[in-house]
Amino acid sequence: VGCGMGLNTFAAIKAGVQLRDKPLLPIWNCDTDARARTLISAFTDTVCFGDFADTNPRKLRCPHVLVGTTDCRDMGRIGSRLGGLGPTGQDFLSLPHWVVDLAPPIFICETTADARFMHDGDDVTEAIDTLEAGGYVVHKSVLPCAAFLDITSRQRLILFAKHRSMSNAAVPPRWPMPVQKHAPPRLHDIMENDDDVPAGLWILCEYAP
Repeated sequence: VGCGMGLNTFAAIKAGVQLRDKPLLPIWNCDTDARARTLISAFTDTVCFGDFADTNPRKLRCPHVLVGTTDCRDMGRIGSRLGGLGPTGQDFLSLPHWVVDLAPPIFICETTADARFMHDGDDVTEAIDTLEAGGYVVHKSVLPCAAFLDITSRQRLILFAKHRSMSNAAVPPRWPMPVQKHAPPRLHDIMENDDDVPAGLWILCEYAP
């Protein structure tokens, strides 16, 4: 299940990520964007089912690990900030219900870390509650992209859900060691706030750490 930016995840999987000496290969994908559907299908040799909300999860082949991400324009500080009230925010809230019906042993959901601040965190809490009610143990992490060589100041919220039927469901994920400790300076921090940049183009970063 992707949102276009999931191409990075598909690329890593396609390159031969190993789990107990067995390659993880995608068996199908979903995306709301037509161009992303074409790219992902061509890159991974998988069938794309379009928008996940239009599919019946009970009729899909269930993967061992489901990687899910939705368009985060409603969840980010530079987006609409509507959270779960916006159309892409509704996708974020409906995805856990869809996952519970599909019932993969492991579900990994990635979105912008700003989602923690939408409606005082209620949107993320609702997503976690849905997964927990559906039989999952959910581990929440925030990872800085720059630590893993994605040279931006962005942070990503990861919900790592393991079904309670797994013997190690209570064990949190162990992420790779960060490649670098410090994020690169932001253009916002370097540029001088003068007449060369119209005031309306400056982004307020009240959510930034």
